[in-house]
Amino acid sequence: MLLALSALLLAPGLLLPAITVERLWFGTDYSILGSVAALAGNGDWFLAAVVGAFSVALPAAKLALAAWAWLTGRTDARPVRALGAVSKYSMLDVFAVAVAVLVLDGQLLTSASAGPGIVCFTVSVLLSTWAVHRLRQPER
Repeated sequence: MLLALSALLLAPGLLLPAITVERLWFGTDYSILGSVAALAGNGDWFLAAVVGAFSVALPAAKLALAAWAWLTGRTDARPVRALGAVSKYSMLDVFAVAVAVLVLDGQLLTSASAGPGIVCFTVSVLLSTWAVHRLRQPER
């Protein structure tokens, strides 16, 4: 149930606006996937790769691996244990949006606000982390 809900929230979390930046009353929305594309389009390949890896690939891989472990019953497998160690890095994008809102909101004639995409993404990552944690717990 947790994995399914997490998977349902991941897609809108990646596609809906995560942050809205307004300058002189003109706003621009940025989704997580749109941000990766914009970074790559501006030649910031390293940043695009980091954000893409930790905010797109890692959450999707975590969901796929957790679903595999649940379906096969192999919850003690090494990859499942590794998920717990790396899953916290999926929240990198949430941290980046929080810093961007903090920095941009204080500038003259500029404001920034978090959008529905970051809410969906955050809930998805937290649910999948909880689901992986529950997979690793022995049945009582």
